[in-house]
Amino acid sequence: MKSNISLIQSLLIKLAVFSIGVALILWFGWSVPQANQMKSFSSQAHEVSQDLGKPVFSSSLDINQGTKEEFQALPGIGPVLASRIMDHRESKGLFHDIEDLKGVEGIGERKFAQLRPYIKIDQSAKIESQKDLQVSRE
Repeated sequence: MKSNISLIQSLLIKLAVFSIGVALILWFGWSVPQANQMKSFSSQAHEVSQDLGKPVFSSSLDINQGTKEEFQALPGIGPVLASRIMDHRESKGLFHDIEDLKGVEGIGERKFAQLRPYIKIDQSAKIESQKDLQVSRE
């Protein structure tokens, strides 16, 4: 009989704790993320974590103007690959399209897909490089 009473007391305590939890959720409200919050969450998911020692990007890196250190801050880019990007840019000239980055040894489809949200080509720099090509042809 004593065992049944302690079992009932235990169940009542658990039920009380559960009820308090439900009451708190209902009292404060269970907020469902809105569409604009979801966009914020998804963009944060693409950012590089500062906990990993890499900066969080607020904008894309122009691959025609990026430094070795800036390339190393991109996900999956270490010092060797950053040097290869710089060497490729110096030997072949400016990138005309971000897809040209795949021409760098070590950057395949998977790595490029990982980098795509973080890179861009500044259109004004692209226009300048086209003007330089036209001048050099004349």
